[in-house]
Amino acid sequence: MDYYLEFVFPEKQIRYIAVTEGEDTEKGLSDFVPFRNLFNDKYS
Repeated sequence: MDYYLEFVFPEKQIRYIAVTEGEDTEKGLSDFVPFRNLFNDKYS
């Protein structure tokens, strides 16, 4: 997910919104996003 958030989405001008986590790429992502992605990856 980090790869998509940092490289793919900006290149293709895709706006990512995570409603339950309060994240929006237009406003800037919080510092906790990499940690959430890591935990979600290990959980699945």
